[in-house]
Amino acid sequence: MEKLIDALKLPSPIQSFTFVDFPDKEIFIKRDDLIHPLVSGNKWRKLKYNIQHALDHNCDGIISFGGAFSNHLYALAAACQIAGLKCKAFVKGDGFDNLNPTLRFLNEQHADITYLDRGAYRNKTDKTFLRDLQQQFPNFHIVPEGGSNELAIRGVEEMIQEVYQQIDCNKLLVLCGVGSGSTITGVVKGLRAQDEAIGMLAVNDASLETKIKANLTGTEHTKLKLDYNTHLGAFGKTNESLITFINEFFLSTGIPIEPLYTGKVMMRLQALLKAGELNSDFNILVIHTGGLQGNRGYNYRFPGQLNSGLL
Repeated sequence: MEKLIDALKLPSPIQSFTFVDFPDKEIFIKRDDLIHPLVSGNKWRKLKYNIQHALDHNCDGIISFGGAFSNHLYALAAACQIAGLKCKAFVKGDGFDNLNPTLRFLNEQHADITYLDRGAYRNKTDKTFLRDLQQQFPNFHIVPEGGSNELAIRGVEEMIQEVYQQIDCNKLLVLCGVGSGSTITGVVKGLRAQDEAIGMLAVNDASLETKIKANLTGTEHTKLKLDYNTHLGAFGKTNESLITFINEFFLSTGIPIEPLYTGKVMMRLQALLKAGELNSDFNILVIHTGGLQGNRGYNYRFPGQLNSGLL
């Protein structure tokens, strides 16, 4: 674990930027994308205590799940390689595609990949499937898709404590993308009493609200709002406006973002500012959740759309 920790840039820096349309509105961004070139963003935050758990229990490695372009599996494979753990990746897909940069990277990190069709992949949360998998690999720690579990929430809470050591704001509004729900849960749990958060859904899944709030207690519920107008229809769905926004944002700020999470968060934030829907009493902090490797995957599928500086 020490070797992995030593390779990380922590605490990740916080910088400020302004939108071209709002030059007088300073916005902060927690640059978790800069933690490590391979193990970055909320991927590291969610993996930290899962990796520590595997090492503390003398596990051979970690098993997890993800799509063919998964940011989580990418970071997991790299982290396991550095920490001296094996990585078993169950990937939704038909088989190895040598042109897919994510799958190629998993191979380079010596991950053991098992491909599952859509039907079989749905079993990833089935208790019987997971029990049988644990019996088959008794000395592996099983981590859910996206790294979303209680250990992940604990790691994200630490990130918010970093924030309070880095900037001094009376009232803070924290924005971050929502996929599996553990990141926004950890954010809310780490907030001071006077601060709030908006979870901006990158997936079209209203059931996430129940899942997230089940892990919150007492006054934590009042600190969180969920925005259902961020995902553009579905996880991974993009349009010309989003890609143009990402390219222009990078040119104006020098901050690289990606189209799955932080790109959608930033575009939605700009729309909320234009509509005057955010309380001006709060300083705004956006969590950059990393995942920039996904830009190479996007470029593989849709060549020439993203600014080359983002790849």
